[in-house]
Amino acid sequence: MVVAALSRMASRGAWQCIIDERPLTDAIDLADAELLVAAGAVTRVRNDTFRLALTAPMYRDPEAVAESGLYVLRRALAHASGRAPGWGNEDPETVLAFGRVTGRGGDVIADELLPQLPAVETAFRAGSAAFLDIGVGVAAISIRLVGRYPGTRAVGLDVLPDVLERAQSEVARSGLSDSIELRLQSVADLRDHSCFDLAWLPQGFIPRKAFLDGMPHVFNALKPGGALLVPVALHPEMPEFARARMIHSASLAGGSTITQSHLVELLRATGFEDLAEHPVGAQVLMTATKPVHRHGRGPARGTSTVAPRRGRSAHPVLTDDGTRAREAEAIPHNRARESRRLN
Repeated sequence: MVVAALSRMASRGAWQCIIDERPLTDAIDLADAELLVAAGAVTRVRNDTFRLALTAPMYRDPEAVAESGLYVLRRALAHASGRAPGWGNEDPETVLAFGRVTGRGGDVIADELLPQLPAVETAFRAGSAAFLDIGVGVAAISIRLVGRYPGTRAVGLDVLPDVLERAQSEVARSGLSDSIELRLQSVADLRDHSCFDLAWLPQGFIPRKAFLDGMPHVFNALKPGGALLVPVALHPEMPEFARARMIHSASLAGGSTITQSHLVELLRATGFEDLAEHPVGAQVLMTATKPVHRHGRGPARGTSTVAPRRGRSAHPVLTDDGTRAREAEAIPHNRARESRRLN
């Protein structure tokens, strides 16, 4: 009910009152706010006035809060009703709700991660970048990035025809059909060569075999100096509840959960270098770069060195268990929020 309360308040204007610290007058709004105080999402200023306690920027966007909540609730209802797992079995409204939530991932990439990748950021700002969106879904991330960086082109891959049809509609509605290409293709079948400046590979939605088989093809598809962005599904410092939730969510989506150490090994064996972790909202994202000049079959393995940089919180998706909302904002748990190089 915590997630339901968040979503309801955000869709009805009450959440904006909390953001602005204005009094609530509706009895149900007040009841929802009391629940959120107990969950640690808001704090009380006066009997009818509350203050936002969640620090991630997403929570200052009522539309994002409402859409995130609806997505979580729809998935929970589908699971409770016994719907078969797999992203292809989601109802259209759930797919669209998730797409609208993840579209803000484009802002995370632009605001949080491109500054960590100067050469890639230069290409995006120049309007000459090419973006590979694997598991494109309804193309929300591609739409957001291409919209922010005119001249950028994107190629989105997905293996679900129905989802790609919705993506085509969303791209057409955005007016970006000339800049975004959609393909019915698995990452394991990708054969582009030296075409892309940045690739997004969300392992939680990619079956394990396709993820492993596709990694060398993603490497080949990147330009020299291009970068891969991939979530770290299972980080060693992840709290137990968050770890279990990640495995459960990937299982329902038909995706994979690869540990941080396995992911590092896989990226290095493929030939990537300059590996770095970036705590972003409720997850850790890893960047890896294709060398401009390759020496042998891959980078030499040596002792890892860490060069910390301060990171900024971003846009977490609401948790299935609202009582853990504050914990989910701090992965890795009890650690300074900073980027960390692994080479």
